Amino acid sequence: MNVKIRTAKTWIDNLRLAAHPEGGYFSETYRSSSKSDFYGIADRKAGNGQNSIRNLCTSIYFLIERGRPSKLHRLQSDEIWYFHDGCPVHLIVISPSGKLTELYLGLDVSAGERPQVLVPANHWFGAKLRESEDPMADAFGLFGCAMAPGFDFVDFELGNKTKLTTEFPQYEKIIAELT
Repeated sequence: MNVKIRTAKTWIDNLRLAAHPEGGYFSETYRSSSKSDFYGIADRKAGNGQNSIRNLCTSIYFLIERGRPSKLHRLQSDEIWYFHDGCPVHLIVISPSGKLTELYLGLDVSAGERPQVLVPANHWFGAKLRESEDPMADAFGLFGCAMAPGFDFVDFELGNKTKLTTEFPQYEKIIAELT
């Protein structure tokens, strides 16, 4: 039996992943050819100065490494995360009303992990690899993310440490870690 060692570099090279502005690496795997006016303003400009026509769905591979988290950001669409390989991920989600939710993406369902999780639209969220007592634990996590309506960078907002700390002072430590 030929055992292949999977490392972050192996995945990054073979899936042709590129650096993402929020941290980590990604590659788009699907963008539907069908489009729709999801925000009801096709002939007007959306508040962000862009047209509101979006692809119905998009999907990506996404990889993060230990000590290099996905920084707090928010999207205007729901995003579903799927576990593929490596270390489970710990997602921190802050709702518009300020409720913090912790999600664990992985395969150990008895430890509270789920193989897929949903991050609702307009919620601040970031991700880091789940803590492990094993010093040899996988130093990366590979996931899939799907969005509907599909991803568009004009709908992506990276968190600002000062603004987020002012809005959610109770999460100052988490915000500092993920911005």
